[in-house]
Amino acid sequence: MSGSMFQNLVHDEPDKYPERMGKKWDRDEINKLLSSIKNKKSVQEIAEEHGRTVGGINSRRRACAVDYYFNDKKTIDEIIELTALSETDINEAIARRKYSLHIKEKVKSEKNGKKDTAEPTTQSKEIAELKNEIISLKKDVKEMLRLMNSLYEFETQ
Repeated sequence: MSGSMFQNLVHDEPDKYPERMGKKWDRDEINKLLSSIKNKKSVQEIAEEHGRTVGGINSRRRACAVDYYFNDKKTIDEIIELTALSETDINEAIARRKYSLHIKEKVKSEKNGKKDTAEPTTQSKEIAELKNEIISLKKDVKEMLRLMNSLYEFETQ
């Protein structure tokens, strides 16, 4: 069977996982997500409408925030309004993308035999970025545990 690991789970246990879990987002679905956010729907409601997990919805909200920041040059306040994310969540997502872009550029420079000419990041900056990543991972793990507990409670009823 082809497809993502998530889609394999959906295929194997369709009653246990949302239908669209792990599937690629298209522009129409993203627009529907942003419209639902604008209409003040809860993340749980949106997840059910989209056939996705709460974690999947939150992940797409963060991806939209990063795109708004880098591509559309929107302010943090505008991004908060569009995604309903907190300023902290938005800044963490932006920091992760900046770090990812920095690493990709560094690898590209090394492949081309060039020395990295960018100013070396200070240890305190790297530690701050790692702390942000840990905070984000903790949130994701807590959300997964919450979902697992919900599934367990549902199955034991």
